[in-house]
Amino acid sequence: MNKYGLRLLLVGALLSSGLTLIIVGLIYRSDLHAYIDAKYTSPIFRIPEQVNRDFVIDIIDRTNTERKKMSLPLLKENSALSYAAYLRAKDILDNQDFSHISSKSGGIKAQKVIQIVGYRYSEAGENLAMGIDDPNEVVAQWIASPEHKDNLFSKSFNETGVAVLNGKFQSQDNTDVVVQLFGHY
Repeated sequence: MNKYGLRLLLVGALLSSGLTLIIVGLIYRSDLHAYIDAKYTSPIFRIPEQVNRDFVIDIIDRTNTERKKMSLPLLKENSALSYAAYLRAKDILDNQDFSHISSKSGGIKAQKVIQIVGYRYSEAGENLAMGIDDPNEVVAQWIASPEHKDNLFSKSFNETGVAVLNGKFQSQDNTDVVVQLFGHY
């Protein structure tokens, strides 16, 4: 066989294998999409009734209003992040510990709870507030704090989850605990 015949044979084999891959892809397309969805998307959670959803929606709306003023993309609510925010708020009330860092392990609490719910992220952040019953005031105070403001206006984040729980914190009854988590998926 000469060089020309060998080249034709190779081109034919490549075309044949390429067509085979296309046909197999078309046949198994739905299985491939299911695999990709299962591997790369976060699970969907039902948010517990104890969470003050009206307050949550106001926080997200106010956050997006402020982001829009800065010409930043709006954040989309993610149920896994919202459930993680609920777990963080519950942990704050259960353990009477209002902090970002675990005193026991030294780890960042938000990262742990985000991983527990299975949210896949490349970056994450957390804003906390306590004892403020007005969503506008919560966001205004976050804007006044450089670290919290950085989270609110980060170009890296495209999703958020918020939870607001009311409970007893130390000696104060009816204390609102607000947790806003940010992620980039």
